Amino acid sequence: MARMIPSHIERDDPRRTGEYMVYDWLSSDSIPGVVFYSHPQNNHESKTMSEVDFLYICQNGILCIEVKGGQIHKSETQWWTTNKKGETYKIQDPFWQAHGCMKAIVSTLEDTYGKKSIE
Repeated sequence: MARMIPSHIERDDPRRTGEYMVYDWLSSDSIPGVVFYSHPQNNHESKTMSEVDFLYICQNGILCIEVKGGQIHKSETQWWTTNKKGETYKIQDPFWQAHGCMKAIVSTLEDTYGKKSIE
């Protein structure tokens, strides 16, 4: 089981049902490593403040997980979600969100430990 940080979360926001499901899956499965839930990113390239839904760290690497709930669909240029009430909302591209958070994490690691060359 992954070590979850925080070890317990409040479940009072119905808009985060998908995140609660992923949290439960990560905390109940036999996945090694550490998972940070709702990890803030204060050095994001294009946003003053951002967060990654789940930051999974294990021996093999780091994974940024962005969770979207509801019925997700994409037009040519825009992502959308439709909730249980049938209300549709624009959402950010989940792949770009995860990518932006990954770049912020890489930047933090490079600032802290130095830049590594890959050979």
